[in-house]
Amino acid sequence: MPAPTDEQEITSLGAEAQVREVPKGWVVKLRVLEGAEPGRDYPITSVPVTLGRDTLSGISFPDPKMSRQHAALVQEGSEFVLKDLGSTNGTFLNDKRIKQAVLMKGDRIRLGGTVFEFIFSRPGADPAGREAGQES
Repeated sequence: MPAPTDEQEITSLGAEAQVREVPKGWVVKLRVLEGAEPGRDYPITSVPVTLGRDTLSGISFPDPKMSRQHAALVQEGSEFVLKDLGSTNGTFLNDKRIKQAVLMKGDRIRLGGTVFEFIFSRPGADPAGREAGQES
C-alpha cells in the first residue's frame, strides 16, 4: 500500500473506519510525556481510534487546547498512521505539523498541549523495528 501523502485534508475516516482489533501480541500505546497526565499510558487495542477532548472520542484527554475530535490513529497493513481530523491547533509529529503520517516507534506526537510518545512492538521485530531475518 502506498504511503499516504501529507497534502490530503482529512475530516473523516471513510472506509478505514471499520473497527478491528490490533493483532495479538502487538503492543501499541501512547504514553503522555507532557500535559495533564505525565507518565500515563493509553493502550491501543483496536483501530481506528479517535483522539480528542470529547468524551465520545475513542480516547478522551483532559486538554482544553485539544479539539473534540482532534486526530485518529489507523492501521494500514503493519503500519500505524496518525491523521489530523481538521483540528484547530494542528497535529504535530516530531515538531512538524502534519495532516497524516506513518508513525515509527518512539515518535513524539503533540495534540493541543499534550505530548505523547508512540510505543509499538510486535513479535518477530528486533529492537530497531526490523522484521526477524531482514537485513539492515
